[in-house]
Amino acid sequence: MAGGLAVVFGFAAIGAGHSTYTHGLSLANLFYGAIAGLLVFCVPILAFAILMTIVSKRVR
Repeated sequence: MAGGLAVVFGFAAIGAGHSTYTHGLSLANLFYGAIAGLLVFCVPILAFAILMTIVSKRVR
């Protein structure tokens, strides 16, 4: 659980850092960059995990 939370916050930090570096330092850029980092990295991983769970239950 703690490792997964660390990964999520890590991706949010990557997104925030990239947004700040690209568009300048502001609170809005940090916030939107963190959300974009979560959407770009965590949502596809979560969707893949759910899909694999569904597929593995059908195979059995």
